[in-house]
Amino acid sequence: MAENTLREKLRNAFSFREDNHARLGLFLRRGHLPARLANFAFNAVCKTARDVRRVTRRQEPASARTGVCALIAELSLPQCLHYRVRERAAQLEHLGWKVRTCDWLDYESAILALQLADCALFYRVSMIRHVPALYAEARRLGLSILYDIDDLIFLEEDLAAHLAPMRLPPELAARMLEFAPKIREAMEAADVLLVSTLGLKKRVDSRVQPETARSGDGPGRKCFVVHNSIADELAAMARELPARTGSGNEIRMFYGSGSDTHGADFMLIADALRQAMEKDARLHLHLHGPLELPPGFESCAGRVHCVPFLDKDIYYRIMADYDIALMPLVQDVFNDGKSDIKYQEASLFGIPSIASPSAEFLASITDGVDGLIAAAPEEWRDKILQLASSPALRAAMGQRARSNVLARYARSAIAERELAPVLPPQKKTTGKRLLLVNAVFGHDAADGAAAVVENTAMELCGQGFEVFVFSADLADGMPQGRLARRKQHGVTVISAAVRPDFAAYDNEEVEGLFHQVLWAVQPDLVHFHCIQGMGDLAGECLRSGVPYVVTMHHSWWVCPRPFMLDASGNYCARQTVDLEVCRRRCGLADEKGYRRRIRMEETVGRARAVFTPSDFQAAVVRRHFPRCSVVRTNRNGILLPRASRPSRPEGPLRLGYIGGKAHHRGYFFLAKALRGLQRDDFELIFADPGPAREEGGMTGAEDEALWEGLRRRILPLTRRQDMDGLYAHMDVLLFPSLTAESFGLPIREALARDVFVLSSDCGGPREAIIHGENGLLFPLGDLESFREHLRDILQNQNRFKNYRTANYGDMRGIEDQAKELAAAYEEILRQ
Repeated sequence: MAENTLREKLRNAFSFREDNHARLGLFLRRGHLPARLANFAFNAVCKTARDVRRVTRRQEPASARTGVCALIAELSLPQCLHYRVRERAAQLEHLGWKVRTCDWLDYESAILALQLADCALFYRVSMIRHVPALYAEARRLGLSILYDIDDLIFLEEDLAAHLAPMRLPPELAARMLEFAPKIREAMEAADVLLVSTLGLKKRVDSRVQPETARSGDGPGRKCFVVHNSIADELAAMARELPARTGSGNEIRMFYGSGSDTHGADFMLIADALRQAMEKDARLHLHLHGPLELPPGFESCAGRVHCVPFLDKDIYYRIMADYDIALMPLVQDVFNDGKSDIKYQEASLFGIPSIASPSAEFLASITDGVDGLIAAAPEEWRDKILQLASSPALRAAMGQRARSNVLARYARSAIAERELAPVLPPQKKTTGKRLLLVNAVFGHDAADGAAAVVENTAMELCGQGFEVFVFSADLADGMPQGRLARRKQHGVTVISAAVRPDFAAYDNEEVEGLFHQVLWAVQPDLVHFHCIQGMGDLAGECLRSGVPYVVTMHHSWWVCPRPFMLDASGNYCARQTVDLEVCRRRCGLADEKGYRRRIRMEETVGRARAVFTPSDFQAAVVRRHFPRCSVVRTNRNGILLPRASRPSRPEGPLRLGYIGGKAHHRGYFFLAKALRGLQRDDFELIFADPGPAREEGGMTGAEDEALWEGLRRRILPLTRRQDMDGLYAHMDVLLFPSLTAESFGLPIREALARDVFVLSSDCGGPREAIIHGENGLLFPLGDLESFREHLRDILQNQNRFKNYRTANYGDMRGIEDQAKELAAAYEEILRQ
């Protein structure tokens, strides 16, 4: 018994069945020595197998990352929707592409699809309405543009000749002809053309001139034949249906008309059909679709059956019971461009076909083997009677036809043989694709955390990572809820035109957009930064199986109010947020507060790592999220100065402040402290972030009254890259924040540029300032202590006018921060 069980386990060892442990446990409970020996051998084999598998997996070449195709199509024609849109999407998916299909009439859906795409495929659209704008957007995004067409509706003369005998309403015919040049214009503006038949390709090659050829820039795009394929689902239906059992008393012929333009085609065989039916009373004719029966079939009364247009699934199940398929086509250039869909469908169900000698039927049918070709009416009559007379011939020819179409037109065959060679290459994956998420990105952000995210993103590109960014951005003229993609210094930025609500945790609009970004970008790791008001984005990662990390730059993760300020704007100086205090002090609802806390605990607890910019902030995280097992300090890097500090001009000591007109940053606290000094031997240098943030600046009537009598100069808050010039106007940086600061980026920037710092002891800054050496600290909110330090500085102005930093504290550059992040990412991705 033990020997047999061991043999079975060894045989299954390399398959790593999920029930191995259960089976082994049952085996071991028997307590026999052979069982224990078997356990030892089994574990050894499994360990070796896993080691070998792990090593060989690392040696495998990088696989192609799934590309995303925006399929923008005409969806109003049922037959085309089935064969050229849904089946094309299925072919692309078979090749590993993701496909987003949208109606060309829905501009917002189409423009959104382009933002997330690697290539654009337009089907049967005209260069009218907003289509030129869609083409222009695809060009701006650098997408390859493919155009797909399956009818000869782009050349006026060919289309007119085909429509002439149909006796269509004049307005309908005129409208079809009117669209032809617009369709051709869309074709000529594409990079690659896909057509369904060789006949179409010949007309395209001879008559449709590439846009680049007309401009003299080159030969332009090429045209490729990609045939219609058989849906796997249809092939499965045909396999699963029971075999037909004819009675012998009735032979069912059928003709399917997908539109009201096939009357001329049917007239080709009307007389032949009538004669055959008169000669063989077993023949019945089933007409599907909008076709008017011509006169002359009175002698066949009771044997002609008209069936309305049916849903395709019902149509196929009814068609499967027929015995002979009829496929007449008027011989003209237009029909030589049509595909042999009807032959594919009939053959799939083992039904023998009789077809006109149009180009595609001649290419796919071997006459007398897997179908019959008939031109003259008498040929149609004779071949109908030939099939009617021999059940064995019908069965044999139907089986050969099925084998023929499956070999030629199976979805996988068409996708791999014809579609794959014409698609743009999919990007290879290195397993190092990052998606950074921050509320703001890339608009010369004055916010310190946003600047850190932007700078580290660019540095990570140099560390071998492929970096994407998702942000909220209300750009000028961009409709609410739209996505827009752009490239910035090697980083792909996808912005959502939304305005986040800081206090809210849920945001269904942003969550929905982020879900689509996750689907398209397919990141290996997501890094959340400042995502206040953007919704439960981590939940989207969990549902999609994408690992994520978090950097807690500020207090939003623990408190729903900005900067932990109460309704009066005062800092809630508590070691740990107490929801009972929140209810009393800020009027926050109990249920909402507890729900938010639970959601935050889940988000933080499931993160692969939580980064903080300082040890102070790391302690905050550990106090509020005790179940968070991986908390790492990743100190923010700064943009280092490009040159040495220039010599200062003569004049009074210059005190700088860059916190903006915000109570919690100490704007009004500073004014109160300076007024109490009752001296004017200094100049205030204010960097005003108001204009950059589209907020009120520091030059209003309130400001003039607040600073009246004090010498001050207001400079615009410049880009982070131009901070050298701003700090060159300062001798001492004042940082009188009245709330906890997780880092204090301006403090490090100032120290790097030989500017002395006077800061409140508000958390992160204390890790950079060595008191009395490169700066001074005073207790948070202590006005008298702050004023006393200001007096000392003004009493010793010469020390600070040409100050050179002797100790840079914990300062480091962006590159060092990015390297540390890159190492952490790689460790997480290896797990």
